[in-house]
Amino acid sequence: MTDIVLAAGKASRLGGSCKALIEVAGRRAIDRQADLLSDPLVVVRSKHADAVADAGYRPVVCDTLGGPVRALRAALNETDDSAQIRVVFADTMLRTIPEPGNWVLYDYAYGGREWDTVHQYSNGVFSARAWFPETDYRSVAVGAYSFTDVPTLRATIERVPDDGPFAWLLNAYPHLLSGVRAHGWQDVGTPESLAKYEVDK
Repeated sequence: MTDIVLAAGKASRLGGSCKALIEVAGRRAIDRQADLLSDPLVVVRSKHADAVADAGYRPVVCDTLGGPVRALRAALNETDDSAQIRVVFADTMLRTIPEPGNWVLYDYAYGGREWDTVHQYSNGVFSARAWFPETDYRSVAVGAYSFTDVPTLRATIERVPDDGPFAWLLNAYPHLLSGVRAHGWQDVGTPESLAKYEVDK
């Protein structure tokens, strides 16, 4: 099993900080995630690689901005084909995480921003990037995923634009992805959501 944290974005809403290293209620975000993950690879920009290594984690450098698909591509270059992987966005704080499988963690959230929405059918998850009004309450991907077939995932990533939403990768991956409800997760990707983080939620 290989766990991967994606933290190579611009983090413009957090002043360009490395999301893996931001302080969340007195602890670094990556330390909170490492409570659940096994020796994760942390995909970061080169300017943050030394700080991630000094924190005791294995950095993978991805300086070409383009979104989480591109960051995951960089991590897969460091991943054995026999591995099953779990992928977590750096600003997603989880209370629990399932064992590896083919799944997408989802929950219900209000709009007012873009989300990867999630719809579950008998043949698995369909996901789409969409903005919806802040009064709407919909099922959304919370930023945690698992894939059991790394060679197929590599081949799928080659067919998906690097700068496209993660939803495109989910829909192109040929294995059935199940939706698993996340309980107690929190997003800390903005100053507002970071300030609202609840340790005991």
